[in-house]
Amino acid sequence: MFPTSNMFRRRKGNREDQFCCSHLAIGVYVSALSVVSPVSTVAVKSRVDGQPVKVNYQEGQPVQAGDRLVEIDAAPFQAALAQAEGQNTAC
Repeated sequence: MFPTSNMFRRRKGNREDQFCCSHLAIGVYVSALSVVSPVSTVAVKSRVDGQPVKVNYQEGQPVQAGDRLVEIDAAPFQAALAQAEGQNTAC
């Protein structure tokens, strides 16, 4: 698009003339098929096995190292601890 007279306006300044231009929207839209690939991916592995109870993040949400992403059911671990404590007191 070539500049038209209404795109550029001349304003009087203190020392010299200044030009001011207006912003115009460019109506260009592209409809196409494409593939979006992430910049980086990670594999998340738990240190213990168990059933997930609660997920503390949403897909696409930025996370930091040390964030609790998933809560795992603690009941099997508490039962194993109670059993180990019971065996320890029997000795």
